[in-house]
Amino acid sequence: MTDTELWHLLIHTPGPLADPAVPFEQASWYPLHRKLHIRLAEAGYLIASGPLPGRPGAVQTLVRGADTEELSWVATELDRAVVDGFLEVEIVPWAIADSMFDFDDEDDDEDVQPGGGQ
Repeated sequence: MTDTELWHLLIHTPGPLADPAVPFEQASWYPLHRKLHIRLAEAGYLIASGPLPGRPGAVQTLVRGADTEELSWVATELDRAVVDGFLEVEIVPWAIADSMFDFDDEDDDEDVQPGGGQ
């Protein structure tokens, strides 16, 4: 990859109205939040999503292809779980220098082996 590509991390944490005793997936508002992932997947933007083990209650979503302004609007205005105060979202732009999406057979280097061997 020669130019950096801007991806985004959406980091969701419990909002002021979330019940800390109820896991996200069991909360009554969770289907509202799930619609965000469906929209992102249908647009071809969703790469992956899941909990952050080192941050209890935090979930990260990796998004590729959306611009920051569009994604900010979708994540803060269309996600009813955020709008209604059950979740808070931090939108983190991430400049990608290399990814598996950018390598092809011509990028192979026969002298470099996994684990640092040659």
